[in-house]
Amino acid sequence: MHESIANQRKDTAYKISRYLVDHYDLIAFEDFNIKRIVKNHHLAKSMVDAGWDQLVRFTTYKAAYAGCFRGEDDIG
Repeated sequence: MHESIANQRKDTAYKISRYLVDHYDLIAFEDFNIKRIVKNHHLAKSMVDAGWDQLVRFTTYKAAYAGCFRGEDDIG
């Protein structure tokens, strides 16, 4: 069951990252402090389940390969 959920999350991250790279020349992500968010019990499960880090990693390497720019916005 856990493997199935992990595969679904990975597949979704691949599809979203491919869409972003195909449709946008500039892709920016806000640099979340994941460790601090996970300490908030109301947000922890949602943020970890969402696979945010995986989406950022997939988008980063696809953007580099496609020649578009991917940046992070550090809002603190």
